[in-house]
Formats: sequence, structure tokens, C-alpha cells
Amino acid sequence: MKNYLNKLFYYFFFFLPVIDFITSIYAWNGKHFWVSSIIKALIVGIFFLVVLKKGKDRNLCFWLALYFVGEISYVLFSKSDLILYLSSILKIFLLPVFLLFFKDYENDKLNDKLLVKIFYFYLLLLVVPYFLGIGHNINEIYVNKEAYLSFFYSGNELSGVLLCLMPIVLNYLIKHHNLLIKIIGFVLIIFGIYLLKTKTLVIGFIISVIYLLFKKSVKFVPIFLIIFGILLFSLVKNFDVALKYYEIDSANDVFSIKFVDKVLLSSRITFTKDAFEKMKGKNFLLYFFGVGDVSSVLSKNTEIDIFDIFLSVGIFGFILEFYLLYSILRKINLKGIYAFSFYLTLFASFFAGHILNSVMVCIPLSLLVMANKNNNNLSSILVVSNMYPSKSAKHYGSFVKNMVDSLDGDYDISLSVMKKHRFVVSKLISYIVFYIKTFFKSLFGSYDYIWIHFISHSTMPVLFGYRFTINTKLVLNAHGNDVVADYNFEEKNIIRSKKYLKYASLVVVSSKYFKERIVNDYGYPSAKVKIYHAGGVDLDKFKSLDKNECKNKLGLDVNINYIGLVSRIEKDKGYDTLLEAIYLLKNDFEFKDTKLLVIGNGLEMNYFKKIVDKYHLEDFVIQKDFVYQKDLVYYYNALDLLVFPTKRKSESLGLVGLEAMACKTFVIGCDLYGPSEYLINNKNSLTYHNVKTGKSLARLIRLYYNMKEEEKENIILNAYDTAKKFSKEATSKEVRNIIGDI
Repeated sequence: MKNYLNKLFYYFFFFLPVIDFITSIYAWNGKHFWVSSIIKALIVGIFFLVVLKKGKDRNLCFWLALYFVGEISYVLFSKSDLILYLSSILKIFLLPVFLLFFKDYENDKLNDKLLVKIFYFYLLLLVVPYFLGIGHNINEIYVNKEAYLSFFYSGNELSGVLLCLMPIVLNYLIKHHNLLIKIIGFVLIIFGIYLLKTKTLVIGFIISVIYLLFKKSVKFVPIFLIIFGILLFSLVKNFDVALKYYEIDSANDVFSIKFVDKVLLSSRITFTKDAFEKMKGKNFLLYFFGVGDVSSVLSKNTEIDIFDIFLSVGIFGFILEFYLLYSILRKINLKGIYAFSFYLTLFASFFAGHILNSVMVCIPLSLLVMANKNNNNLSSILVVSNMYPSKSAKHYGSFVKNMVDSLDGDYDISLSVMKKHRFVVSKLISYIVFYIKTFFKSLFGSYDYIWIHFISHSTMPVLFGYRFTINTKLVLNAHGNDVVADYNFEEKNIIRSKKYLKYASLVVVSSKYFKERIVNDYGYPSAKVKIYHAGGVDLDKFKSLDKNECKNKLGLDVNINYIGLVSRIEKDKGYDTLLEAIYLLKNDFEFKDTKLLVIGNGLEMNYFKKIVDKYHLEDFVIQKDFVYQKDLVYYYNALDLLVFPTKRKSESLGLVGLEAMACKTFVIGCDLYGPSEYLINNKNSLTYHNVKTGKSLARLIRLYYNMKEEEKENIILNAYDTAKKFSKEATSKEVRNIIGDI
């Protein structure tokens, strides 16, 4: 339920600009968009109920509830319009309710990135209609003003939203690693401010940049001076319209109250004075309980929030509003850019209207609390991989997830990954989605590192965005046939990888053998090739269990000895060598109660079956296409020994052998390529080098069954010590050191 609500809130806030946009379209046509009101009322209701349920702030809720009881009693006594009255004062107390909710609410999706998305969503809804030649100008309402509003009905509210989020967005753009995004982002901001032409936005932008200059976040001062000039020019145009309208045409007039009121404050002094004049003839109780909707009772809002709040809710409500804000803000402890953004918006409400009493502004203002909590200042990493585990294929690309798990918590990690698909069509569609997603993440995201797994398959969609990045490190992680070809059709992988490697800040491989291949075959500098042992082995998952219990669990005969092969059935995986060895051994007396258990499938499954038929091994071989990863530990423990006969040049490490060692299962393997990193003959395994026939392997299997139990136990214990050196915990240090060395 919590995850559902988290998603609901995220999408509500993300699509808030659209809701406000549609609401404004209705307003221009003299109608009310009830759907917007219902959605927002439901969200507010949920927030308030959650605050009550948690009980941490029941004292504040008590005072709020007591105030509403008093207000309702007064309205009923005075026979005022209850619905209109309550809807007016509810807007004012939205901010404290939202802040109370967000103070204790946990949702890491409500962060800086969401605030930036909301900001530019509003901005695009302003700018795009302008280029389409549609929308409205504020002079349709006020002849003394000049500003393009798109279809938004209130320029003050839109300015309030943009002002609230602007410091966050400016800070985000300054730190952004993509030069293209920086340019587009700043251009959109400047153009948006130019269209709105509000003093609040221009002054807010200037104050924000000065703050960032003070914080030493801004380096290009001359550029921002030019921007200031452009923005001030937009204000001059607005001033010019106002000056002509109010007939201010001399230097003396500029220093008059009329200039300050009419031009600088857009008649707000006059509005405030008129409102308080009209209050004189009203019931004195209005000073304590307020008038509710100021514009309907006193003809016109003051357009200064502090006065509009006072007039709307009276002395009681005014004191409660700011007592609640003071109490909540003390507990929230806003810091840095979030505190600056919040108090800048609060400051603007002393000179502008429709900020603190606007739902449109209060929501992003409250979201600053969540962004403040979720700001971890961690280095960011985009992990890109065309292999990643899923619920149905937990072992598929598990080494990538192991890396992510190792870094999670200390780094801000984003994923663009692809999961396993069995069918060609679904796999093709998945690749298209994966490429599009990766392209947009690398183009619009801001990352300290982009870590790509499988160079030939996953790098291409990153490169366009990467060319525009500043200080982003590109890490290419090779895993197998992306850099070493086993089949002729894989040669194209080599061509692509050679092209991509020149962009890499660092290349990561799984073994010393693979490092040699990258250095020798690709001419890549040895110092820039680092070894990370493929995420290592999870010793919590792969561990020693009772052999007979595991056999019973898997439905295997406890009286049979099992030799295991856990491998894809593909070229040079060594299954043919093992089948030949079983053929050579099957007539031995010692081999009568022994069977080969094969776990895996692949491109050469038909050839595998032909060899089984050729050697008449039907009664000696059990083959399983698919095994859940959680069950692998039982299979390893059910085996007498695991044979790892790979002779594949693209075998970068071979976690299968290490997983078996972690389960204290004896391992026999070929000491070529990746596995040579950890297989040591007569110490932690038995190894062979001659891969042309099965004779060498048959000899080692026979040797295993003739070994003394003490000899076997000694090798198994050494193998377990080896597995610990390649554990998930040990390799997590490797990946951290790699990032530190970039």
C-alpha cells in the first residue's frame, strides 16, 4: 500500500502543471474545473489523515481543528456562505498541512530531479503555445500590464511557482554535467522570464544568482551579467507600458508615492488601503474571524499575501497560520539551497499575492521539504547493461546487480537495464526500449560516472549525450564476447568495441587474462584497465548444505553420485570434452553408480544430444534446461564434484567454479583463460590443460574418486578460502577502489 501511495503522489506532483494548465483554460472561459478541485481535495485529505494517524503533531492538529470549529460556528452564526468561506480559508492552511505531512513522509522519488521536471513542465506549457501563436496576454485583463501568459490565468501564481523552484533549478543546471542541457535549460529560463515580465521573477532570478555567487557555485560571471541585462530589458518594457498608462513622464514623478504604488507595486498600496477602508464599515468580529473570500466581500484582494491572509482569516487565523509555520519549520530544519528557496518565496509573499494562499504555489513550496530530506550529495552513477536479473531469471546478469548492490547507499545510482526475454520479437522490442531509455537518460541526466556493461551492445545509445558532458567519467566494463569473439558473427562486436573504447576513461575487466586481452588486442593502456571480479560470490546464498537433504529436495537418488556441469551449451564451453570423458569412464567399476547432471541449454543443444546418442550415454546423463537461481545452491551441494571444462576464449572469469567452491563442492576445471585466475591444481582444484580430447579430464575424474578423503577435504577447504577471496564483500572493495582511481 505504501509503494502504491508513493507512486500516486509522485505522478500527482509530476502532472500538477497539466492539472493547473487545464484549470486555467476553464478559467479563461469563465468556468470552474471541478476535477482539479476534487483531486487536490483528496490529496489534502489523505495528507491530513496521515498526519493524524502518525500522531507526532496532534497538538498542532488540535489547534487547527479547534480554529475550524470556531470559524464554522462564526459563519453559521453570521449566516455567511459556508462553502465559499471554508474554501477560502482552506487555501491558506494548505501550506501548514502539506508541511506537516512532508516533515515525516518518506519517498526518495520526491527529490531535486522531480522539482526540476515540474519547473520545466510549467515552463514548456508557457513557451510552446507562444511559438504556436496561441494563448493569452495579461493585457486582456489589465490594460496597464504587458505579459504573455499562455493559457495560465494567473501570472502571479505561475511566477510564484517558478520563483520557488528557480534556485533549485539554477543550482541543478550549474552542477549539471551536460553542456547541451545547461544551454537549453538557461535559454528556457531566460525566455520564460522574458515572456512573463514579472518583477518577482526577475528580482528572484538576480537574488538567486547572487546567492549562488556567494556560495561559489557560479563561475561564469560575465555571462550572467549579460543575462541580467536581457531580463532587466524585459522589465523596462513592462515599466514603459505602466508609465504611459499612469502618465508618469517626469523625473519628479519617479520619486513619488504614485510611482512606487502604481508602477513598482502594481497598485498594491491602493488595493490594501481600499480593503482596510471597507473593513471599517463591517462587523468588528470580522477582524477576529476574517471575511473568508476577500475579493467577494471587499471587492478586491490586496495582492499582498500577508494582508490578504489577515483579512481572510482574521486575527485568530493569522496568528495560528504563522504559529504553525514557525513550529513546523523549526522541526524541519531546512538547509542550504532549500532554505534559501523557501524563504525567498516567503519573502516575495510580503510584496506579491497568490503565493502562500495558492494551492499552485504551496505544493512545490512544500516539496522543498522532501528534496531537502532526500538530498544526499552523493556522487551519481548511471549503470547501463543489456543484462540484468528479473523475478523469472534471477541469475541473468547477476554480476551487474552485485555491483549495484555493492555501491548502493554510498552512491546515487540510476539504472538503464534490460532483462531476459525468451522470444526474438520481445527481445527486439526490449532492445529498442532499452536504447531509447539509455539515450534519454545519458542526454538529460547528470552523472559523475556512466558505467556500461557489455561494451559492444550497450555503449552506442550513450555516446551522443556523452559528447556534451563535462567531467563525466565513462567506464566500460567488458564481460566476454563483447571484446573476444568465439563465433564469426561476433567479429562485429570487436569492431564496435574498438570504436567505443577510445571514449573510455577506464576499462574494467573480470580477470588478469582479460586485462591482457584488452591491452594486447586493443592496444589500450595497461594503467587504465582495472580488474573487478564480476561482483564476486554471495556467500550468504552459496554455502555448504547437507548433501542427502539437497538430493531429496531436488528429487535425486541419494544412492547415486553426481558429477555436475552448470553451463550454457554453446561452442567451446567444454560439454563435448566432458561427455567424451564420461564415455571413457562409464565402463569402469567405480563409475557404475555415477551420473552426469547437466544444468543449462544453448545454441548447440542438438549437437549435445547427438554426442549423447553417439556414446550411448542416455542412462548416464540428466539434463535440465532451466533452474531457478535460488535452487542452484542445492544442486551444487548435491554434487560430488563440479566439472568446469570451458575452453572458451571469451570466458572472462567463470563464477560457476567459485560458487561451487563456496558450497564446498570439489571442482575440476580447465586452467585456461578466465578460470586460470583462481583454479590452482592440487591446491584448491584439479586442473587440466589439454582440451583436444576427454582423456585428460577422464584421468582427473578417476583420480578424484581414488583420492583419500583427507586429500579431498584439504582441497575443498582451500577452495572455500579461495571463494572467500572472491566474495561479494571482497569484490565490493575492488569496485570502490576503481571509482576512487578514476
